[in-house]
Amino acid sequence: MCAHRLPAISKTRIIEVGAAIVVVLIIAAIAGVAKVHLLYDGIGGTALWNPNEADFFIEVRHRGQVINSLRFPLFVIKNHLGGVEDLDAERGSLVFIRISATGVKRHVLPLDYTGMYTPLYGQIYANNPDLGGLCRWSGERFVPATPEEKRRLDGINRLTNQDIPESRNGWYKRSFQAAPGDDDNTFTIAEEPSFRISGTDMAAQNGDRLVSIILQRPGRPYEKIWDIRLVSGRVTSKQYQETFGKPR
Repeated sequence: MCAHRLPAISKTRIIEVGAAIVVVLIIAAIAGVAKVHLLYDGIGGTALWNPNEADFFIEVRHRGQVINSLRFPLFVIKNHLGGVEDLDAERGSLVFIRISATGVKRHVLPLDYTGMYTPLYGQIYANNPDLGGLCRWSGERFVPATPEEKRRLDGINRLTNQDIPESRNGWYKRSFQAAPGDDDNTFTIAEEPSFRISGTDMAAQNGDRLVSIILQRPGRPYEKIWDIRLVSGRVTSKQYQETFGKPR
């Protein structure tokens, strides 16, 4: 019986195989440190108005996740099945807009825990635990309520999270929100003889949403008083850093 000799492997073939292995290892190493940056935006707003003015408090929230490229396919599957992973970053702001006969004023403040915006006694009150509970809008920020105001309003017991669809001492209140995944929508926010304020929530590229607030006065052209692009999904590392102010 004769032994079968294995075919010889040429040096060229060995070099080719070795080079291929090196390339695979390099790609794996790059993938191991490469990251996928995800951004999710959303807003929640409250409109308070009477025949003479309208006040908006709009909470803008950005949420971010950074996923290792090798883990990303598993992350997508887990997310599709309803799994939830912790956020890596979160940032927000409170946009205040006042519309009156003299014009439109805007302020942007850091987002905190203020809520339950309620018009009472010609003022706008809210609840903020960091300010001792009951607080009052000063025109530029919320300030703690005075002891007399806390007594008269029984702390925060007269505040409400609910809309006010029927006039309460001339005031109304409506809440609204928008986020990627919404259907296209145009809706009336506030309407009085001297003005009409509407919102639009429309699809943009890459699954983003374009949200706008439009002011119409009798005999005047439409005026866009605020807009924002809401992002949902994968973004560049630069865009992620610009949103949250820190590298990842």
